[in-house]
Amino acid sequence: YVAEGDAPLLVKTVQKIRIGLEPEIKRELLVTTNLTWKKLDRHPEEDLRVEVPQDSAEVDDLHSHLQHGGAYSQLGEAAPAINLKLLDGTDWSLPRGEELVVLYFFASWALPSHHEKEELLEILSEYEAEHVRFVAISVGEDAETLRELVKTKKYEHSIALDTEHKVTTAYQVTSLPTIVVIDKHRTVQSVFVGNSHEVRAELKRDLDHLRSGKTIVSGSR
Repeated sequence: YVAEGDAPLLVKTVQKIRIGLEPEIKRELLVTTNLTWKKLDRHPEEDLRVEVPQDSAEVDDLHSHLQHGGAYSQLGEAAPAINLKLLDGTDWSLPRGEELVVLYFFASWALPSHHEKEELLEILSEYEAEHVRFVAISVGEDAETLRELVKTKKYEHSIALDTEHKVTTAYQVTSLPTIVVIDKHRTVQSVFVGNSHEVRAELKRDLDHLRSGKTIVSGSR
């Protein structure tokens, strides 16, 4: 959208992004940007200065980066520490020992977080007796919101509250849901974005691989 006049300026952009959760399910994301221009006789030098944050990253495709995040870059690296409250009020931190840990980053408002989640939990329930711990990490939501979700969705698994996004940021998660698999040495072995049939098949394959004592990626110990 361009303003009228001798020197037209861009005043509005609308971007439509189609998202496929599964072949038969499509969603459309609408991004609207409104621009307001202010004409000045001169620009103060500080208005033109650009300072790049120390933790910034240069990306080729912003949409792709936001969708997949930087979680993949942690494959083979030591898993960031986790110290969160569970929904029942108890403290939970990332254990070290014989357990494999599957983290499931989600939010009540993120539709893909709940798409076929029952199928995911059914797979993970098969591994509960095989030293595999599943913890869902709620991103930016309070306990009251999650209790209502548990009541309506009848969730029975552990839910940790990342109300300040500290763990989400540490794992560089920018898309929900994101699944992170951590081995008994506390090394990130697998990362998946989404919960499609293909993702669940790959997750099951990786869990079987790790349970056999093998590793998927080499990393710090």
